[in-house]
Amino acid sequence: MIAREILSDALKTYGAEAQTLMVMEEMSELTKELCKHARGADNTDAIAEEIADVYIMLNQMEILHKVEDRVMWWFNAKFADESDLYVQCHYALPPSSLRSLSALSAISWPQMSAAEYPSPLGPAAPIGRSPFIG
Repeated sequence: MIAREILSDALKTYGAEAQTLMVMEEMSELTKELCKHARGADNTDAIAEEIADVYIMLNQMEILHKVEDRVMWWFNAKFADESDLYVQCHYALPPSSLRSLSALSAISWPQMSAAEYPSPLGPAAPIGRSPFIG
């Protein structure tokens, strides 16, 4: 069974409401472990475990809300924004020399199929695949 099927089965078994509450619980547990670490705890394994739990639950939320492609598009867009900021800060380029995502943010989602979502990183960027589900 592939990961997406397992996640879908969990949604069917426990229900959307329970899994939505569970994602909040898992994020809270990650927050708790990060707070412990900030106070000096050596808990990197616990942090890694909670990050994995949050990944799993976020993927269920992608499936539940049918936003896997949108999440990947936004992931790419935000990554491109960070890349632009990095280039601007490290190479002293004016903001006007960087690509603008403002036109892309005005796209009306329902008018496009998943394959048509533009990638702000160019044609080689992975579109339609979650960075968390293999």
